[in-house]
Amino acid sequence: VCETANDNGGGIYNNGGSPTLGNLILLENAADFGGGMVCSGPGPANPTLTSVIFSGNVSAQSGGGLYNLSGGSPALVNAVFWNNSALAGGGMSNWDTASPTLTNVTFANNTTTAADAGGGMDDQDNLNLTTMRNTVFWGNTLPQIKNSNSTPIISFSDIQGSGGSVAWVNALG
Repeated sequence: VCETANDNGGGIYNNGGSPTLGNLILLENAADFGGGMVCSGPGPANPTLTSVIFSGNVSAQSGGGLYNLSGGSPALVNAVFWNNSALAGGGMSNWDTASPTLTNVTFANNTTTAADAGGGMDDQDNLNLTTMRNTVFWGNTLPQIKNSNSTPIISFSDIQGSGGSVAWVNALG
């Protein structure tokens, strides 16, 4: 796509819609929030994204690849977040009532510029319920996942630095 937006969603700005998108590459987009895509309300914003790649997207604030807020609750299946960057949430940032569902998703080599801001994912001031199944977080700026007032549901996933099932790091969920 290779677009630049001054405010929200460099590649796609989904405001209250629930489209089904597949076989999509969001590449090298930039915005203040959601370099690759923004998903927000008012109303339900529940897109289904299948076989999607977010790569090389940049956000000056939150969500290098994807920024979800105020009811933005996408379902991602077979997605890759690679080499995205933001102040917080290099791969993805979830704020307020956003509740994404991730299945077979990989977060790798995403970066943040703020200390302790979640290189792979940043859940900030969240009343959300992020659900992850068969998801990999590897090689992102540490911490891999930053949770603030949220506890994701994580199953069958591989998170670098989590301690595994023997010594799980509770901050991850």
